[in-house]
Amino acid sequence: MYIYKGNIHIHTKYSDGTSSIEEIAKIAKKNNLDFIIINDHRHLLGKQRGLEGFYHDVLVLIGSEINLSKNHYLAIGIDEEIMRNEENPQEVIDEVNRQGGLGFIAHPFEKGSPLISNNKTYQWTDWDVAGFTGMEISNYSSQWRDGVRTTLQGLYANFINDQAYFNFPSKKAFDKWLELTKEKQVVGIVGSDAHAPILSKFYFSITVLSYNYLFKSANNYLYLKEPLAEDFVTAKKQVLNALKKGNLYISHDRKKQGDGLLTFLKDMSYKYIPGDRVKPGNYSLICQFKNNVPTKLRLKLYKDGIKIKEYPFPFREKIDFSYGTYHLVISRPNEDNWIILNPFYVWD
Repeated sequence: MYIYKGNIHIHTKYSDGTSSIEEIAKIAKKNNLDFIIINDHRHLLGKQRGLEGFYHDVLVLIGSEINLSKNHYLAIGIDEEIMRNEENPQEVIDEVNRQGGLGFIAHPFEKGSPLISNNKTYQWTDWDVAGFTGMEISNYSSQWRDGVRTTLQGLYANFINDQAYFNFPSKKAFDKWLELTKEKQVVGIVGSDAHAPILSKFYFSITVLSYNYLFKSANNYLYLKEPLAEDFVTAKKQVLNALKKGNLYISHDRKKQGDGLLTFLKDMSYKYIPGDRVKPGNYSLICQFKNNVPTKLRLKLYKDGIKIKEYPFPFREKIDFSYGTYHLVISRPNEDNWIILNPFYVWD
């Protein structure tokens, strides 16, 4: 099993970000990311200009963020631009699927801030849609903004305690994800929504939520069965396949980097990783780090959206898994959530 760390939902100069794709890839390399996914608004300009590929050993994939006023949808692995349709997001989802792409609902429950666009939000409003790959259960920029309600809070969060008003993940999004995965496979990811806006006044300027900051804050860790290929086409397929299946976990890296978490179910003949469908039965559940194990961690086990057990970490025991959807969450001392794994679907 191989683990690769990446950041999803990044904006560049081609929409409302502040850096080029190559500049962003350099920052990703400094933060030990293996891949990044660009989602500029409405178009695929970077891809059309041939800018997908490896930069400094970082795999760069280019998709888009579709829709403006509401129902934002992250499309990945598409080749043609897709027209916005806020009033009927099902048509957007269907077109992404027609192109063989993946799609993720973005910042579905953001609250907004009076400091930014007068509390303007871009929520997801249609939960009757079908066929989407997954959803952001945390959008780092959106949640950071949601917590900052006054200028004083903004200054405090930007210069003194960046976690003062931030919770991981979005509780509403996490609860919705638990609800949805009882009935269907829905991949949970974290999006950075990186724009790195530069605020200037007189001779003073600051970058808020810089690319460097966000790449250190929360990331997606993919499980691959083979090493990430050096060939771009093959590597792209590997990443998209892992995202499609939900073979991943997300980590609040601002608290502590989540590298090297090994998690699988094991029977006499096979290992199953998060996101897999398995038959009901008795399995060994292994959940541990490769090395540098943090102390006093707790492993929470959810079945069909309800927490049923909490264990000390690391964990290696046999458990009888009856029919249902099983989520695992790792918490640090005095914190609810640090690492959230995609579920095992015990359905077959």
